[in-house]
Amino acid sequence: MSDKKLLVFGGTNNSVMLCEALDNYTHSYTLSVASEAGEQISQHLAGSLIRGRMDFNEMIHYLRDNYINMIIDSAHAHSDILHQNILCAAQELGIPVIRFEPPTEMVYDPMVVNVRSVSEACHHVAASMKTVLLTTGTKELDVFCESLPDKRLIARIMPTTEVMTYCESLGLGINNLIAMRGPFSVAFNRALYEQIEPDVVITKQCAETGSFLDTVKPCVEMGIPCIVIAKPKLPVEANYSQVLESLEDAEALFSEWSR
Repeated sequence: MSDKKLLVFGGTNNSVMLCEALDNYTHSYTLSVASEAGEQISQHLAGSLIRGRMDFNEMIHYLRDNYINMIIDSAHAHSDILHQNILCAAQELGIPVIRFEPPTEMVYDPMVVNVRSVSEACHHVAASMKTVLLTTGTKELDVFCESLPDKRLIARIMPTTEVMTYCESLGLGINNLIAMRGPFSVAFNRALYEQIEPDVVITKQCAETGSFLDTVKPCVEMGIPCIVIAKPKLPVEANYSQVLESLEDAEALFSEWSR
């Protein structure tokens, strides 16, 4: 591993677990996160940490200037533009990219509507649904606000100054926000739904621990309509040097690097 200059794209609970495995095998790396929340959950890691979104050109410059020769993309499944930029920049510079993404199945139940986009999710919010609980993060929160102006939106968000300020700029105040970091269990979500009494829950399909399935299950049990935004299709796997679907896969690879 000594000849590898490794850059990890992350900022999620899964990426933290991946980096903890790198730490356990004493591999050096730099972790790139986009947000304050990603930075805060990664503070305990041994690797170097950089914060800020990079577009394609900025990524090219960073990779070249820092002599990066290996990338692990463990960013959120719904960060499709980031995934494409990583692959394009890496291809231009001849850098192999490993994708870390545990699989997650969609849920098929009469209470669950599976959609492909935020706009489609908003379209499926019926006129009779007045209280909408969003567990989708803040990436497209502005779209929800614009598309559902007559609804009471309650957003579960990360409790950081950056996120809170952004929500306030959208007109979301203390009656619209649940600021806390997951993972959230089925029991916790059930209690939350009992307290809020949402007419519909909107969430995103992802493989984060204590996230997607634990959000949907109590909706099904309680008879609450749930709209699930499917994760974008992974770019063609041939574009990756390797796809890791579990922490065990990652640990096996890191062990191999140590030999």
